[in-house]
Amino acid sequence: MIINKRELKQTLNRVYLKIKPDTETIQVFQANLTRLLEQCDSKKSEEFNKNLLIDFLKNTYYTDRYFINTKERIDLVIHNNQDVKSPVGVIFETKKPTRTINAEMPRLDHLNTKAFQQLVLYFLRERVTDKNLEIKHLIVTNIYEWFIFDGKIFEELFFANKALVNQFCDFEEGRLSSTKTDFFYQQIAEPAITKVIEQIKFTHFDLRELENLDLLDIYKILSPEHLLKLPFVNDNNTLNKPFYNELLYIIGLTEIKDKGKKLIGRMKEGDRCDGSLIENAISRLDSLDKIAQLKNPEEFGTKKLAEDTQKQKQIVQAIIQELKIYEELNHYQLKSQRVRQEIADLAQNAINFETYLQSYFALFQLLIEEVIKVEQEFYATVGEIKYLGLAE
Repeated sequence: MIINKRELKQTLNRVYLKIKPDTETIQVFQANLTRLLEQCDSKKSEEFNKNLLIDFLKNTYYTDRYFINTKERIDLVIHNNQDVKSPVGVIFETKKPTRTINAEMPRLDHLNTKAFQQLVLYFLRERVTDKNLEIKHLIVTNIYEWFIFDGKIFEELFFANKALVNQFCDFEEGRLSSTKTDFFYQQIAEPAITKVIEQIKFTHFDLRELENLDLLDIYKILSPEHLLKLPFVNDNNTLNKPFYNELLYIIGLTEIKDKGKKLIGRMKEGDRCDGSLIENAISRLDSLDKIAQLKNPEEFGTKKLAEDTQKQKQIVQAIIQELKIYEELNHYQLKSQRVRQEIADLAQNAINFETYLQSYFALFQLLIEEVIKVEQEFYATVGEIKYLGLAE
């Protein structure tokens, strides 16, 4: 049993699981995936097959949105936007597609292979040397098999390992007995991975078993929404933009820009909808002559509300203010959610530390018991010697 393997649905964001791409999007994905599997060839070079993978990712998801290419010694990277100078978000180590076991590829029961060791080196170069804080995922694939690791796992197990980071820095600066990467893999990365191997969680799937997989899950797991951890439209951590725009439309308002600032105001005269709340209210006040029935109608002006009197503007401004309050509440709700998550993380760290201390206290208690046992045996021996002396 592979306890650290996570199924696709376990890995995907619960909100993203509920979102259904349109039929055309899935058809394009299916056609591109079929083409990738048909064209990949174990007899061709690793570079040939890597280019097929790049074409698949670009044509399905990333063209005109995110820059994809090699970076120095890294086989393949996806940047966090279209700019080549933007931070790398996803790191790939690619291998040739083979139907037999490749010693460099990880296996479900053996992750600590050269490909994974290469990921560790590439991660440390990005994280330590380039000070990249935006690494979201790391992947090993031979097109058929995919091993996907969350960047947080590498952060916790490798970047937080100060001894490993120091060895990496010494290696990069040429202060060790070899500067060859194989030396780093075998003498530095492999032992470090072995120490934490049971803590490495990953997502795995094999496209040779496509009939047993959910095509929609495969589409989502390779999408920028997942690999680059993009926010979702109806995630609690983001403003529901479609709902917000629909709300403005129903009320009869629109979002406008004035000197670089976003403001909310009544729709322009040609764009107004008679069925909106504001226009309907104004129309009813006008048609029923409600203003004339007021005790002090002069307080509301002598012009009709439909002609943009000062009172109309006050009504609109009041609604605008309520919408601004709604936005502010949403903003503070996001902050409170982040604070609650940080508190939960601190509590978990405290629990882990307490457990860590208990293990040492247990050893200390055993030591005390051994001391007491030795002391008892000592006094017993002294008693026997004393007794023998008296007997003589």
